[in-house]
Amino acid sequence: MEKGIKDKLTLVIWYLLLGGAFFLLVFLCLPPGKPVQPLTTQVVSDDQTLISLLFEENREPVSLSEVPLFVQQAFLSVEDHRFYKHSGISPVSLLRAAYNNFFTDQGIQGGSTITQQLVKNGFLTPERSILRKIKEMFLAWKLELHYSKEAILEMYLNQIYFGHGAHGIKTAAQTYFGRPLNQLNRIEMALLAGIPKGPAFYSPYLHPDAARERIRVVLKRMEKVGYLSEAEARQIMEEPLRLSGRSQKQRKAPYFLDFVLEEAAEKLQIPKAEISTMGLRIETTLSLPVQQAAEEVLATGLHPYQKGIQPQGALIAADSRTGEVKALVGGTNYSKAPFNRALHAHRQPGSAFKPFVYLAAL
Repeated sequence: MEKGIKDKLTLVIWYLLLGGAFFLLVFLCLPPGKPVQPLTTQVVSDDQTLISLLFEENREPVSLSEVPLFVQQAFLSVEDHRFYKHSGISPVSLLRAAYNNFFTDQGIQGGSTITQQLVKNGFLTPERSILRKIKEMFLAWKLELHYSKEAILEMYLNQIYFGHGAHGIKTAAQTYFGRPLNQLNRIEMALLAGIPKGPAFYSPYLHPDAARERIRVVLKRMEKVGYLSEAEARQIMEEPLRLSGRSQKQRKAPYFLDFVLEEAAEKLQIPKAEISTMGLRIETTLSLPVQQAAEEVLATGLHPYQKGIQPQGALIAADSRTGEVKALVGGTNYSKAPFNRALHAHRQPGSAFKPFVYLAAL
């Protein structure tokens, strides 16, 4: 009798230990909160024209309500068509991936859900190991406990990398097509859904044939899961792919931008490097037409004095009524000489100060 009670007590203790360990693993040992996604900071001129985008990862957040339904369906089709049915882990996908990896020659397949991909990129390292995969599965399950499916899909679309420096679906639309998401046609949306599988290989700029074949795969998947008919898929393939082209935009007013960042860092009391990850909108007093004129005047004025050595100069234009800086040029070539002579080249004023003295006397 005593032995039976002792065995039952031991079993209860084991259950409590296992339950406690499971509780700690799931609720205490896993990192809380959303994945950290560095955002792009905008610097604008006095008339709200964009001067520059500052970023560690070029990303502008977008809410799921702003993402066209076709884009959502395309991503779900190629990445995780059971997304709204599972709880973060899809046993069917895992079994299918295991079968394909061991018994077919279709290439290595991961079987990860959208939630698992979000966890892998947002919380974990990219290492390939069984332990990391177990952590990924538990974290995916925990994420599903705390966030709705819509919130998870929104985080995922804002996180993934599309190549050419574009992070997130909103930035990708501008990078490839120069348009907002809601102005893309269906073939362009399908391409965006296909690129994350291999941003370098499926880039329409680098491999146009592979990109078009990837579009066919996306549409075929949408057709298979019931989002499209065969006729609709054929019709979409006939739509134009309106690429904006790869353009290296020259940085506007670089000396002024350095000044703005120094001022912002001082006012916010944060390191200068953090500003480019915070998604700020910095409004300035700079006038782009005046800035362009100032740069041209400095370059033209110094041109006659170029004899093998590049002469240097600086110029600041301010509104005398308000003191607002409308243009600031710290040198003739920022890429060769980023030192800002307008602010940091301290020299004795000499006779240049006499007009101010005489003006005060007069």
